[in-house]
Amino acid sequence: MFRGGYMSNMAHHPAMSSRLRITVRGESREYADPVVAVGRDDQVGVTVPHPDVSRRHAEFRRTPHGWYLVDLRSTNGTWVDGQRISHELLAADRQLTVVVGGENGEQFQVEVLPAAVPEASPPPNGPASGTSFPQEVGQQSGHSQPQPFPQGWTGSEQSAPM
Repeated sequence: MFRGGYMSNMAHHPAMSSRLRITVRGESREYADPVVAVGRDDQVGVTVPHPDVSRRHAEFRRTPHGWYLVDLRSTNGTWVDGQRISHELLAADRQLTVVVGGENGEQFQVEVLPAAVPEASPPPNGPASGTSFPQEVGQQSGHSQPQPFPQGWTGSEQSAPM
């Protein structure tokens, strides 16, 4: 439905590829969904079977700025590291303690995990690991200017004709 503009560029922002690790009662699970709901209902992402937790109590929402925890106007509130919040941008550099259902409600830990960075691999037929290129093009051959590709070379061949 969205084409171009803001929405198409969101996937390229590092925060949009980050994940959440949520640990409830010693069990950890990672989430990559853009919205992760928390509540007593069995249909939410994080089910918390506590009588003071609303059916849909709060949501974790991934944005280009990072992950937010948003209280969904729950009766007993949502707390992050001892502070009641309506919404909170979650710090990416540490583990946070979240309590839903009031100060005596269910407690769990949340971590924002950075986007996985793929390992760099050398280009096909490229130099072996640890090999470095010359500082300037043409440095090894003694040329001061880059040399043009040979005439007739299209780039589809494995190597330039000699």
